[in-house]
Order: sequence, then C-alpha cells, then structure tokens
Amino acid sequence: MSMKKLVKMTIIVFLSWFMLSCAKNKSENESIFGKKRIEPNIDERMKQARDKGGGIFNSSRSNKNTTFEFSSSNVLWRASLNSLKSIPLSNVDYSGGVILTDWYSTNPNSSESIKIKIQFNSNELSVSSVDVISHKKVCKSSDCTITLLNDEFNSKIKNTIIEKAKKLEIEKENEKTKN
Repeated sequence: MSMKKLVKMTIIVFLSWFMLSCAKNKSENESIFGKKRIEPNIDERMKQARDKGGGIFNSSRSNKNTTFEFSSSNVLWRASLNSLKSIPLSNVDYSGGVILTDWYSTNPNSSESIKIKIQFNSNELSVSSVDVISHKKVCKSSDCTITLLNDEFNSKIKNTIIEKAKKLEIEKENEKTKN
C-alpha cells in the first residue's frame, strides 16, 4: 500500500469515527448537525409543550425561577370568565392566554349568533392586556355569512372585563389588609 492511500484511509476512518462519536453524544432532541430536532408527531409536541410549561403567563424562556401563577389568582382571567359565564365556551387555554366562546344567541329561534375571542397579552391589569375580537354569523336557510363585529361591541366587552378585574383586585387587596 502506498503512503497516499494509507493517509487517505486514516483520514476517512478518523472522520467516520469522529462523526459517529459526536452523534452519540447528542441528546435525543438534537440532530447530528447540532440543530434542535422537531418532533413530527403533533400530539407528542403538544405533550412536550404542556409538560415544559410556559405560555404568556409563565414564560419558561425568560426566567427559570418563575413560579406559575394559577388562573384562579389572575384577576383578568377570572373577570373574563365571569363576564362570559352565561355563554358556552369552545376553548379555554390559560397557558396560551385565549378564551373562545362557541357560537351563541340569546334567542334560540334567531338566525344570528356571535362568537367572542378574548386574548391576553399580559397578566397586568391594564386595557392593553386584553384584546377582544368578535364575529357575527347570520344564516338564511343554508347560507351563512360571518362578519367581524365593530370595535364598539368589542370595547364594551373589554371594559366590562376591566371593571370586573378592578373590583376583584380591590377585593383581593381588602382581604390582604384584613389578614
């Protein structure tokens, strides 16, 4: 064997060994190229996200020492649920900061119904912490049209939530001073 072939073989063996040894030391969530591996199964990704925690009220990225603030102690969350207590809810996701109602109408014989989405931007008690988006659905026979409701309607809901949250916050402060 010539010296050139021996050097080439040695380099190939060394590089192969190096690549394999690097691949073995990576965690199961990393590829051999150092990039994070994304779980292809969405159900598994959802479980991982749930178990990891986080969301807008407990960002696991920003501070590892953060304690989770339960939804029952968040006044905006409680005020929102209280404001919507007579409306059927479709989706309530505290960690994602979203409350979504089902289509509903006060009159069961009506062809009109509305759907409300409340999105939380932070857990601070301020007007900018809550966004309200609502839609109106009008059905005539089998044809239905969905339109975005005006800002006035959304503002009324938002103001109701903020007012209830302020009352809850005052009650909370009064309880603290009693103890």
